[in-house]
Amino acid sequence: MIREFVLREWLYLRSRWATPAWLDALSYEHKKIVATGPFPRRLRRLAAAHVGMFSWVMVPHEGNPEIHNGSMFLLDCGQGPFLVTAGHVYTGYLAQRDSAKRNICQIGNLEFHAEDRLIDLQKRPDIATFRVTDHEIQIIGKQIVTHTAASWPWIVQLAGVITQAHSNENWEQVIAATAAHIRPDGRILHQVLA
Repeated sequence: MIREFVLREWLYLRSRWATPAWLDALSYEHKKIVATGPFPRRLRRLAAAHVGMFSWVMVPHEGNPEIHNGSMFLLDCGQGPFLVTAGHVYTGYLAQRDSAKRNICQIGNLEFHAEDRLIDLQKRPDIATFRVTDHEIQIIGKQIVTHTAASWPWIVQLAGVITQAHSNENWEQVIAATAAHIRPDGRILHQVLA
């Protein structure tokens, strides 16, 4: 009983500095212990601090208003922050924009004219980037992910862990591919790395 308590407390404490490699190395039983402690709550808070909603409300010519959304985050690669979302989220917005009598695009609570702010859009990798102002960043209220040679591998691993819980896709590879393809100015490289 005492040994189990000590093990549980040690795992809870150690999970504060958890890396994907450390988590992967745990036994199934130890992973269950970590999952019942404060780690998942901290992870959700961390994700919520960085990830926001790219949404649009369309009022069709007939029927009720419809709300559509995807996720977004702010990234600074050394030349100022910009907004990143999946390319299919933006193209979905564009496809529906023209079929409605009224359409409002928002980033969080900020009305956003995405078409005027587009930096780049690619199908492969599935990324769209947009210019944002400092004032808009304050209104969006999300923390900016910074890309530096020293911090990026840690951020890639962390983002992979955060997003894996929300999708069946291998998000660690998606996030790594995102990092590998976005230039510091927000332009997306056309070369796709295998």
